[in-house]
Amino acid sequence: MEVIPTLHRSRMAVALSGGADSTALLMLLHEYCRGNVLAITVDHGLRRESADEAQHVATFATKHNIPHQIHTVSWHDMKTSLPRSQLQVQARLRRYKILGEVCQREKINSLYVGHHLGDQLETVLFRLGRGSGWNGLSGMPLVSPFPLAEYDRLAVVRPLLSVNKDSLMATCRRFDQEWVEDPSNESDDFDRVRIRKVRCTLE
Repeated sequence: MEVIPTLHRSRMAVALSGGADSTALLMLLHEYCRGNVLAITVDHGLRRESADEAQHVATFATKHNIPHQIHTVSWHDMKTSLPRSQLQVQARLRRYKILGEVCQREKINSLYVGHHLGDQLETVLFRLGRGSGWNGLSGMPLVSPFPLAEYDRLAVVRPLLSVNKDSLMATCRRFDQEWVEDPSNESDDFDRVRIRKVRCTLE
């Protein structure tokens, strides 16, 4: 895990989906920064199982005495169904809106996310596929401003960019902690999922 200078100095939040990446990140931060970590789970409400999965995540956070909050995305303002190509974009924006609101309310300035080495490669491939050229090779930075301007005091921190998925699953096993597999990761409906399958063939 990359070394972050402010790691032990202030309270931090972890975006916890329950997947192996965010679960491993939470367990590591809890181990090294006990008492300074808040886990936040956003239920997008797009699958029948999502509410149960969020409660499962809450159960293991409670087991480890980690403060945890669940927040559900509201879709009531959507008058018509979205095309599949736009669904993930809207879900991401609404997720970040919730995360920003929680961090602002809790006076937290650092949001830790579980992006790992595989995600970094997917980002580069995605940007190149969209015509980003050589700029796409820069990938995701270790620390970046929060993507919504109204939360300009909040930073997004990605300490796992040099760690592969297998290592993160091994970390979960070391802590004897199960993780949740999102079935949408196996669907071909989304561009990033297609890229993920291409990336897996290259590894």
